[in-house]
Amino acid sequence: MGLFPWGRQIVLGDGRICFPVQAGSWVQTIIIVEVDMEKVAINPASVAKAQTYSHGIKVGSLLFVAGQVARDAQGRMVGIRDIRAQTAQVYENIKAVLAEAGAGFDNVVKTTSYLVNMDLNYQGYSEARAKYLPKDKPPASTLVEVKSLVPRDALIEVEAVAVLD
Repeated sequence: MGLFPWGRQIVLGDGRICFPVQAGSWVQTIIIVEVDMEKVAINPASVAKAQTYSHGIKVGSLLFVAGQVARDAQGRMVGIRDIRAQTAQVYENIKAVLAEAGAGFDNVVKTTSYLVNMDLNYQGYSEARAKYLPKDKPPASTLVEVKSLVPRDALIEVEAVAVLD
């Protein structure tokens, strides 16, 4: 019998969750709970068809939104060299994935954004992004500057995690 981090659940690779029950400094019992870990793909028609991935994956009450670039429903890049137009399209794509799962931006708890040329594009990105996210409880966010994205004309890519009601 080994030590487990007391008070923490441990998710096993098969989706089961272990809850260690401590007596003194050793774990005496491990409670294993079966959890329905069915994955549901979310691919709205209003977002360009993804060839090798899903735009969103719903697992339980979590929705993971894949990194979105500024492609319209037909797959064309929007706003070449225009960070405001690209950011708006990216957030419209995220909005469509959220809506397909029955959610909205109020459900988003984390975003990760990848931005080309921070010095040139940050202000426009920030202004366009602010039109979509809630002001009273904005999500936790990470912004990373990158050299380039795929496709090369993309200036911004954003991924999100939402908690569904």
